[in-house]
Amino acid sequence: MVFHDGKLTLDQNYFWVDLWAFDRALGAVSECLRDPALASSQAQLVALANRALSLYMGSFLGDEDSSWAINARDQWKSRFVRFACETADALKTNGQLDEAIAFLQASLDAEDQAESIYRQLMLYYLAQGRRAEGIDTYNRCSNMLSAGPGVNPSPETLKIHGELMAGGESD
Repeated sequence: MVFHDGKLTLDQNYFWVDLWAFDRALGAVSECLRDPALASSQAQLVALANRALSLYMGSFLGDEDSSWAINARDQWKSRFVRFACETADALKTNGQLDEAIAFLQASLDAEDQAESIYRQLMLYYLAQGRRAEGIDTYNRCSNMLSAGPGVNPSPETLKIHGELMAGGESD
């Protein structure tokens, strides 16, 4: 334990905290995405992103309903979703659309309540002409939204679904 600025905290030299490890992993991915020399090393980006993904354990204190926990949960979820979408974009930009799709699928396994990840995955399927998989992704998103928060997909998600449907169902 360390006493600093009137606060008692855990010493990182003696304690491992999953949230701290996740935060460091997100920082490493962010640094890789910002540095063109590092971003061009796709193997390094994928390794760092997979490390961060493996550390994300879903909703922070999911059973806690106090406002501080809900705020923290929302902030960590938002950071995770931003990380997933930015990483997938970097993979796609470097011509690794299949890897970007696989990464988004794995991200949804970790956080299935993120409509923006579903939407990005639908767009990638659309770009590859994999309409049936895009429609399946839309259905999964729609089911998640109606079962969880009880809302409809956003207009952006509905628009992509319409584009998938208009092109017919082909792989």
